[in-house]
Amino acid sequence: MKKFLLVVSPVLCVVGFFGALWWMTDPGEQPASALGGRDVTVVWGGTEGLSVAEPIQSGNMVVFPVVSDVPRTMDRFVTLDEGLAAGTVQVAETGSVPGAVFAAPRRAGRGNGNPVLGGTPLLSPQPSNLDDDWLDLDIDLDSANVDTLMVRNQSGKPLYLMPGEVVVGGQQDRTVAEPSLLASTGKWQPFDAYCVEHGRWTPRSDEETSTLVASLGEYDPASGDVQEMVDDASNGRFVTSGVALNVPIRRAVQEGRGQDVVWQEVDAQNLAADVARATETQAFSANYASPAVQEALKPYVADLQNAVANTEQVVGVVVAIDGHVVASDVFESTPLFRKLWPKLLKSYALDAHTGRTVVDGSANLNVVDAESFLETAFVGEGRDTGRGRGITLHERRARGVYAYEHHLTENMPGLKARGYGGPVHRGAFE
Repeated sequence: MKKFLLVVSPVLCVVGFFGALWWMTDPGEQPASALGGRDVTVVWGGTEGLSVAEPIQSGNMVVFPVVSDVPRTMDRFVTLDEGLAAGTVQVAETGSVPGAVFAAPRRAGRGNGNPVLGGTPLLSPQPSNLDDDWLDLDIDLDSANVDTLMVRNQSGKPLYLMPGEVVVGGQQDRTVAEPSLLASTGKWQPFDAYCVEHGRWTPRSDEETSTLVASLGEYDPASGDVQEMVDDASNGRFVTSGVALNVPIRRAVQEGRGQDVVWQEVDAQNLAADVARATETQAFSANYASPAVQEALKPYVADLQNAVANTEQVVGVVVAIDGHVVASDVFESTPLFRKLWPKLLKSYALDAHTGRTVVDGSANLNVVDAESFLETAFVGEGRDTGRGRGITLHERRARGVYAYEHHLTENMPGLKARGYGGPVHRGAFE
């Protein structure tokens, strides 16, 4: 394993954030979408304390594990997949949560094209019996809102929502639009979403839901678990995730480029994977439900999932496809990375499958290529743009790479004092 420690010259930061803040670029290079809200220059923490391990290859995809120089074993956050599977996290349409009413549009210029006007949820006091019997209460799915969903976290840990994670069910499948960290309050809280299925605005039929859920989660369609999810989905609940957008769509979401761009990227991916004709509602989830695509992804999963996850002190990856580095994802701890790695791996494998080129330059890659990508992404200055819920988003562009960090805000009780002090998640796209 080759180790690299990159030292950045000390820079004085005029922003009164806790101690030294984090990362990199020239403000003139920032996309317009990244400049909404607060816009403050911050210094990023670089790559000190991280090393790049030797690559692991499967076909035309090469993965470089990123490891921490010291153990990072604290499991501080619950993930969407983890919470949905355990029943400690529920996600629902706004119209299925009593007390969720909407005010004026939340953000101007987002280009969402929504059939229902978006707004900021103003939650009235929630009924005391709004627990597992909440679906027995009055439900008005006509008042559901495309760009906002509701989530309830009862896990005992903060819930980390990563942009690009997909939830299946409700009136249409959605993806997390903004980085969010939501406390375990047991109460319903809003989070921002993009539609990734723009041909549906009604619950799927029971048969469609059963088939889709079974294929995504490898369930027996006749099992009680699937039937329960079918019932919930018909009442405005989102019943499964396990799916993440591939790189082009995830980048559009992370950059906040708007609903129309997200739809365009979903359509392009459905065509590339040859699933457009199989999904009348233009659902991104059709990529993972397709038997042909599932078969194509199996070698990547078999070769890379455990091999990467079992790397000692792994906290992230740098990924290359056809000999070209395309992205990186680095998390604050090994447990958080390992929980998100299965869905991230499938999303990268989807790109490797559908974007395969005639010439594969994977054999020419080495650790230096991954180190160089991380250095470009994470060393220098960036912008604190103020986006996110419970998260402060830092963004930067440098030499064609868009990079971001998701930092804890000051108001998450106890986490700053007990945690590692770095970003929850840092990533980059070529």
